[in-house]
Amino acid sequence: EVPEADSIFLQMWVRNLYHISFLYSLNGTDFIPLNDSPVTATYLPPWDNPPRAGLVSKGNVNEQAVFERFMLRQSVTIFSGRINFSRHKSVVLIVSTIFLTFAISYGALKLYSRTRKNKI
Repeated sequence: EVPEADSIFLQMWVRNLYHISFLYSLNGTDFIPLNDSPVTATYLPPWDNPPRAGLVSKGNVNEQAVFERFMLRQSVTIFSGRINFSRHKSVVLIVSTIFLTFAISYGALKLYSRTRKNKI
């Protein structure tokens, strides 16, 4: 349970698209998890993936909630890990990916120049 305080800092972390952790802090530095293990939000529809953050206040009509600041930081990890070049499969995968990227770019460029010639 979050103790009463003049200011409370909140964080929401989304990892692996569906694992959500909620944290709070009384000083803005030392964050304490609100949930023991991340909430698995696989029930969300594809358009809510990853989950979006927002603020909602709830209480009596004569009470008010004051949000001093709302900051949204996104950091995306495209690849997290290590590529082992000593394994043949890794080298083949990297070379294949580079080749496929160039082939698609070359094909798109050829198609673009061909359609441009036809318009002139």
